[in-house]
Amino acid sequence: MPRFPTIACFGLAALLVACAWDASIGEQRQQAAAALDRWAAAVAASDGGDVKVDPPAWDSNDPPAGLVPDAVEVSADARSLLVEFTGSPDPLGEPCGADYSGEAVESELAVVIIIARYESVTFGACADIGAPRTVTIALASPLRDRAVLEVQTGTPLEVKR
Repeated sequence: MPRFPTIACFGLAALLVACAWDASIGEQRQQAAAALDRWAAAVAASDGGDVKVDPPAWDSNDPPAGLVPDAVEVSADARSLLVEFTGSPDPLGEPCGADYSGEAVESELAVVIIIARYESVTFGACADIGAPRTVTIALASPLRDRAVLEVQTGTPLEVKR
């Protein structure tokens, strides 16, 4: 019997322990859809005035998934967002390191930012320090006058234009 399947399994196992993918991405997409629904209801209730959206109740024993941006800047062509946040100081592959990606969940009225974290499972000492990180998120259509919402509470973020 050839040994290749066994070797391939070990190779696959090595790849699987190299990093831990963000399992909360599905939960963040659900939170984003709920945030867009709350935003649409708040816009409809505002009658053209200030939009006030009530965030969901906060449970410190079960906080919502996702990272909250520190700053958001729209590109000159309004087709992407540069999102700044606090994350791991080291890249994936280093002890306690992480890489990040971003995506947008969009509606006619708003965009919700999702930041996915890909963590290292390499063992070693970890500094308990956050570092400035960024992701660029492409939009399906230009931002224009749509609100940008954070994924945990669905509340609007200030956007540098």
